[in-house]
Amino acid sequence: MNWRRVERGAWSLLLGGFLAFLVGGLLAPNPNSFLPYAIGSLVLTLPVVYWLLGRSWDDDQTNPGQPTLFFVVIMLVGTAAFQATDLLVSRDTTVGTLVGAAAFGFAYLVARGVAYHGGYERLRDALG
Repeated sequence: MNWRRVERGAWSLLLGGFLAFLVGGLLAPNPNSFLPYAIGSLVLTLPVVYWLLGRSWDDDQTNPGQPTLFFVVIMLVGTAAFQATDLLVSRDTTVGTLVGAAAFGFAYLVARGVAYHGGYERLRDALG
C-alpha cells in the first residue's frame, strides 16, 4: 500500500467534499434541492482536487504525513491568528481585511516551515 496515495485520496475527498458543499449551495435554486447539486458537484470537484494535489505534492520530495502536518498546522495557527486579529481590529474595515490576509500569510508560512523545512524531521525524531 502506498501511504502517499492514501493520504492524497483522503485529502482529495475532504477538500473536494468541502468544495462540492459550497458549489452545491451556490447552484441549488432552493434549500430543498441542495443534495443533488452537491452530489453532482462532488463528481466534478473530486477529480480536479485529486489532480491538483498530485501536481502540488512531489512524490520524490514529499514524505507521507507532511501534507497532513501542513494542513493541521495551518488550521491551528490560522484559527489562533484570526482570533488574535479579532481582538485588535474589526473585520468590517479595510484594515481588518488586510490584517486578516496578513494572518493567513503568517499561518501559511508557519505551516510550510513546520511541514517542509525541517520541522517534520525533527518531529519524527522526537516521537521515535
